[in-house]
Amino acid sequence: MIDINFNAKAEKKQYFCVSDVLLHERENRLSLKELCTILQEEGRTIRKQIEFERRNGALILSCSKSGGGYFLPSLDPEQARVELLNYYKSMMKRAKMTISVLRPVRLALKVVDGQTSMPEVTK
Repeated sequence: MIDINFNAKAEKKQYFCVSDVLLHERENRLSLKELCTILQEEGRTIRKQIEFERRNGALILSCSKSGGGYFLPSLDPEQARVELLNYYKSMMKRAKMTISVLRPVRLALKVVDGQTSMPEVTK
């Protein structure tokens, strides 16, 4: 006898790849809402998948201006370089801002420059 509930869960558990549905060039970007509709997944799940794919080498670019959205670099090498550079600058700016915001916390904890781990917190 086949468990109908089990099969329904198995079908829902299909894996998806965000980079498979994205288009090339910034002008063809897809918003998170559009990706949710296309992939029939929640935004949080899609963001986690994008992070996973990026960590594994996918060049999934995003832009925060003009409504945001995700896209793949252009197929034109010159245009792709511009898009990659814009994304790189945007992410570096974000990283520097995060580090600067952590400075007072780092000083309060007496963290040495370059230290990458913190002692465990105990109660």
